[in-house]
Amino acid sequence: MPAPAHGKVTSPEARLKELGIELPEPPQPLGDYPSVRVVGDLLYTTAVLPMWDGELRYVGSMGSDVSLADGAAAARLCGLNLLALARARAGGSLDNVRQVVQVIGLVNSAPGFAQQSKVMNGLSDLLFEVFGDAGRHNRTALATLDLPLNATVQATAVIRIDPAAATPQGEAAMDVSGTLVEDRAEGVPVSSTAVERTAEEHAGTSA
Repeated sequence: MPAPAHGKVTSPEARLKELGIELPEPPQPLGDYPSVRVVGDLLYTTAVLPMWDGELRYVGSMGSDVSLADGAAAARLCGLNLLALARARAGGSLDNVRQVVQVIGLVNSAPGFAQQSKVMNGLSDLLFEVFGDAGRHNRTALATLDLPLNATVQATAVIRIDPAAATPQGEAAMDVSGTLVEDRAEGVPVSSTAVERTAEEHAGTSA
């Protein structure tokens, strides 16, 4: 896909159409936790898998079962799911996204495989294609010996949005008894576990 000229994108929604990119249905978690949390102008996603409308498209370990090209495609598909979550919570439009701040990716890796960064470039390149400079982000790419459902890649993101455009769906709210209530967006499952944000962050799009 071509990169935007000079990194300038005035409308990510128009850019999606220009690139011929369609998004899957916004995924939802399998457990009792929200798929998205908005705090101020920051949108935090639960980790997503390379699924399309409920169908897991990429399984197996990098370095043994999956080619590098397919691994990058799996990461890109994770990115499409992240965009679907962001659009659903940012007023129904990616034009309300101000900046992709951070991406964390887990790569199902066979022993000795050390190209996690190249795999995650599939996701990072997608974000730059859609958002231009606003899609440039800090990134961490980590190896793991296993992922839920034996998925090839799992990813999560932190995205800065226009807080005035944020939809209330999925926000935590307090009912009259003081009990925490969480509404989840309708969609398809993502993963049974969330990525822990304990890894050291790395600047730029390299990990």
